[in-house]
Amino acid sequence: DGSKVCSNCGDERGVDIDRDCPHPIAAQPDVEFCLLAIAKWLDELKTELKASQEEIQQDAGQEELAKHNHLPSCTMSFEEIGNSALKALKNAKMYTTFTDQIGQTALLTIDDVNAMGGLENEYESNCYLQCKLMPVFREIGLCVVNSERPGFEWLLPLSGNNHFDKRPDFVICNPCFYDVYAKPSVENGVLDVEQRLLGESKEKLLYGVKAGHPSLFLDEICVGEGRDKPWTDKDVGQVKTYASLLAANKSSAFHRIILFDREKFLLISSLHGTFASAVECNWTTLGSKELLNFFHVSSPLVKAVSPCIPEINQPCILGVGATGVVFRLPPTIMSCLKLVR
Repeated sequence: DGSKVCSNCGDERGVDIDRDCPHPIAAQPDVEFCLLAIAKWLDELKTELKASQEEIQQDAGQEELAKHNHLPSCTMSFEEIGNSALKALKNAKMYTTFTDQIGQTALLTIDDVNAMGGLENEYESNCYLQCKLMPVFREIGLCVVNSERPGFEWLLPLSGNNHFDKRPDFVICNPCFYDVYAKPSVENGVLDVEQRLLGESKEKLLYGVKAGHPSLFLDEICVGEGRDKPWTDKDVGQVKTYASLLAANKSSAFHRIILFDREKFLLISSLHGTFASAVECNWTTLGSKELLNFFHVSSPLVKAVSPCIPEINQPCILGVGATGVVFRLPPTIMSCLKLVR
């Protein structure tokens, strides 16, 4: 009957064979029966596979839909978007206020904050804060780049949607991951305050946009947005749309955004375009420097690139392929470097 036991005499095949019983014949399986059983099993398996494939496709469709559910409606104002995002964070107890940490360092002094009070507009306060933040971020291998120049929209727009601003004030990243453009001048209608703000300082303000295709390296950057007046729900709504645009590119899930004014800043972590957490901190709070450095943790790619490229020649990224990224190197070393994924 196809089993190890003879259906004729009950003996197990190969053990105490009863010579009066023709085991080889009695123990042989019914081939036709087995083939029919296999055919039935295959039919059942095909049915199960088809059902599984349909379920997987349905789940994929729901996942794709979920990824776009974070995109704010064009009918909502920035104030409504920001109010909704802040309310969700506070209800989830993911909105915190950072307080003094004894023994740690403040990003700015009271004199620095008072100096900003005499600046004329948002552009001037942004330039002033850029001057102050550049040496702080340089300590961890990053640079602060003004990316607001008109005509350089570097965030991909949503399909058929021009409702959202695509030129954040700043991109904070490793020097390899931005492309430089010319400094704006008075002739371009932009107030040039660099000389007045920097004075005798050796700092040089940087202007540029994120390097590479708009959908690449979004997890290597932090977006910054500045205000000359205390930020409001409307301003939070605008940076929420930045999170949506970053997530819409689908190349990475986690993004960082800094919203700041002349007195305080808000560090926002975004997951799939939805605010996951926010930390509010004053510029003069002890520990604000350590908090800002901790907020931007370098990725493995940045950690691999930084020691290999002692001198940055823009554009630094020459190309991106399926197996890695090619970077430009100083001519004195070699022509290029390829990091394999």
